[in-house]
Amino acid sequence: MSRFGVHFHQFADDMQIYLALSDTNNNLVTLDQCTNPVKAWYLQNDLLLNANKSEVMFVGTTKSLESVKNVTSVNVAGTSLPVTKKIKLLGVILDSRLNLDSHVRTVCRSC
Repeated sequence: MSRFGVHFHQFADDMQIYLALSDTNNNLVTLDQCTNPVKAWYLQNDLLLNANKSEVMFVGTTKSLESVKNVTSVNVAGTSLPVTKKIKLLGVILDSRLNLDSHVRTVCRSC
């Protein structure tokens, strides 16, 4: 994935992919192209990418998020994944503006 300019982080059975979207359409095509070989490697090693546990979220300023406001799904490893506004990452709820409002509300509610 590094050959495509896509950054990633792996731990245990989890992988996070990071891609700066300077040219949204071309970058999203690049994302799909670079994840297809990963999917093939997984299959060769009897592993499986679980689309049901995969999420896509765009992060940025209000202005930068305008360019992707009409994108409702992203192709990753040949699978169309819906775009979400919040994700839970290692127990922390993050939103597209990277504020912790949702996380704080959830923690307060559980207390």
